[in-house]
Formats: sequence, C-alpha cells, structure tokens
Amino acid sequence: MAECGQQMGGSTTPATDPHETAPSARPSVRSSTPPPHSAAPSLHAFPFRPSATPIMDLFSLPLLLVLPALCYGDFMVENSVMAEPKIDCLSHMVAVNFVTQAPFQGHVFIRGHYADPDCHKDYVLNRDPSGFMDISFDKCGMRRQRTTNPKGMTMSAIVVVSFHRTFITMHDKSYHLECFYLEEEKVVQSNMHVSELQPTELSIQPPMPSCVYSVLSGGPKGEAMSFARVGDTVYHKWSCSYPTENGGEGLYCMVIHSCTVDDGETALYEVVDKEGCQKDPVIMGEIEYNGDLMAGTAAQVFKFADKAHVYFTCQVKLSLKSEQENGVCPRPECNGTIHQLRYRRSDDLVRIERSALRPAVGDSFDILSKPVLVLDLDDPAIPRRPETMPQNTIGILPTMLLAQDGETKAVCVSELSFGFLVAAAILSLFTAILFALVHYFNVRTATKSWGA
Repeated sequence: MAECGQQMGGSTTPATDPHETAPSARPSVRSSTPPPHSAAPSLHAFPFRPSATPIMDLFSLPLLLVLPALCYGDFMVENSVMAEPKIDCLSHMVAVNFVTQAPFQGHVFIRGHYADPDCHKDYVLNRDPSGFMDISFDKCGMRRQRTTNPKGMTMSAIVVVSFHRTFITMHDKSYHLECFYLEEEKVVQSNMHVSELQPTELSIQPPMPSCVYSVLSGGPKGEAMSFARVGDTVYHKWSCSYPTENGGEGLYCMVIHSCTVDDGETALYEVVDKEGCQKDPVIMGEIEYNGDLMAGTAAQVFKFADKAHVYFTCQVKLSLKSEQENGVCPRPECNGTIHQLRYRRSDDLVRIERSALRPAVGDSFDILSKPVLVLDLDDPAIPRRPETMPQNTIGILPTMLLAQDGETKAVCVSELSFGFLVAAAILSLFTAILFALVHYFNVRTATKSWGA
C-alpha cells in the first residue's frame, strides 16, 4: 500500500481531530513518512462528526480502497515469460519449462483442453518464478504427423501460459510445441573381399518430393488463409515439388487419400476415403489433378458446433512414374461404388521393387494444413488479409490467442483496465454510502434542532 501511495505522489496520513484547525481536518498527500500508527488505515482512522469539514474525510475512504486495485493491476502487468521456454522431447511425452520475471501465479493449459485436469495446471499458490507442464502423447489432443523427408514422426501441441487468474489477457503467451522423432535405418556389416580388381560402386538416389497442403482464398493462385467465415469459398491445394534437371519429366506420381477434418479435440470427420474419393459432396468436392504432383478442389467453409478452429489432414502416396502403365500417373476412379487405383502390376509387387530404390516410395505420409479460424455467419466483417488481423503470438504459433476452443469462454481485458473497473465500482459503492450517511445525519441534526 505504501508503495502504491508513493506512485500516486506520496504517502497518505490519518485524519486529525476536526476541532483543532480547519486546514488540518482534510486528509492530505505528503512526501514525508507517515507515523507508525497510520501504516494500516481503517474505518476508525476517519471518525465522522456532524460538520461540513469532516465530511471530506469520508472521501479518503474510497481512495484507500481504490489504491490496492491499481497496485494489483500494476503488479500483474510487470510479469512476463523470460526468454523462450525449454522443450524436452521424451520417449512418451513432451515437457515444457519456462521462467517468469516474477513469481508465476497463473495457469498453464493445452488449447482446447482447459477443463481436462491432465492438460491444465494451476499455479495460483506458486511462489517460484517458473512453471512446467508434461504433455503425454495419448492425451490433450496431441497431434501426430508422419513424414518421409526426413522419415519420422512429429508430435505437436499448443500451450497457453496465462498470467491472470481468471481472464485471457494481452500479456498471456501461447507456444506451438513440436518434437520430431527421427527414424534411422542403419546397416552394420563386416566383409572381407579378395579380388584382383576392386569394383567401384556407383549409385544414384533421386530426391524425395516435399509436399504441402494449403487452404487458399479464391482459387489455385489465391493466398493462404488462416481465418474465414462459414459459407466462404476456399480452395484446397495439395502440391509436391523436387529439383529436376533440364526440365526433365518427373519421377514421381502423387495420390491424395484419407483426408480428415477435426476440431483439435475429439471430433473427427472423414471427407476423403482411403481410395482418394470424396465422401460428402457438401463438405468437399472430387479432387482434380492438375499434373503429376498437384491437385486441388473447391469447397465451402464449415465448422464444428461451438468450436472455433478446424484442422485438415490428408495422406499422400507417392509412386514411381516409370512403373505405371504407359508412363501415366494413376488416378482414383470414383464413379459409382468402384474406387480403385489402376497400376500396371500388383501394388505389393511394385512396393517391393520400389523399396530397393527408397523405402518411402509406395508408403503414405501425412500432410497438414494450417489451422483455420472459422467465424459464424453473424460475426462482424473481418479483413481478408491475414497480416491485418491482430496477433498475440510467439515463435511459430500459427493461430491467435484471442480465440480459444473448449468449453471455457475467454474475455480479453488488460490487468490495468481491470483494476480501474474494480476501482470505479468500489468508488461508486462508497459514494452512495457516503451520501446516505450525510442525508441520515442531516435529518438527525435537523430533528434535534426542532426538538430544542
């Protein structure tokens, strides 16, 4: 309290007896240190007496109650995360540790899983300037992504560090955590070979394509979208690329299949089956291939009930173009109920032959689009360019902190503004009490005068 009083211009002193001198009856703000007995002001420090001057003493009571609220707001604003959190990629979980400027007394949770006790840690009673959280692979909606270049598995989640005990504010941080687990294939051997001429081994290994899944606005040449409104037209684009020499013909063919959309929690919906054919024309149309390694389709934006984000995931299957019939890349046949990819030979045989070139050829791997924030039809107009949206992100966070999934509802307000709101409410309450007391004593004084 004394520290906040100095911020307001000095320290408060208790009221003196109003019967001494009129100038000293009003509480004042001074730069000197108050006497010991006034360190903790209370109602007894401001006795009410039926005169014009002591009434002003009552105005000091709301001021003393306003100052703690302002001090609380200033204290909360000062806390923040120091540097970047430390991530440990363990065999069964991902651990994140962070250090704060002041003792951390907030919350840490996985976005969309605030109500799950395994995905939410409460640090309200913490006295250390640090915090941590362990995220198990099979909980909290941990996302998995298989890759082939390099070959391995990526585990990811979005962690929110909230400093306020109740609200999501502009000072909170959210982090997109990713751990990549590499799969290595090593051959260990020991040979002794005696020969007059030592043969020289010549081998060539073509590069594997790098594939991307994008949700674009307008069409195949539109901009990547991070937010949209229900009913907007978007374009789903899948493309793979790799370096070629002299513009030569491609080595690989691509087929998109097993596409799903989810809300980041438990809801999961299949939109493209394992053969590469759409399952719900209302959600997504048939995929059209515009080359060996490019495909796309137009669709209308949709969302899950009471959820803000949608996540799209598809699988890509690569094959060698030279092994296909007439050197033409196979495409899904989705007419009627027959969904079949035509290959020149059995898929198992082709996979065995391809494995000699590269194990990843013939296998499917995952590609994920960036999460899309979907607004309802009655939401206000939004800008179309992602860079014009307000951001509160750190590192590689792909989404905004202002929109939270899950059952909890977040209200964005700064701690300082919250302090002023509390102060205004307290001031209004005690002003009403003050005028009630003044009216009461005026009536009482008038009654005594009439009786005399």
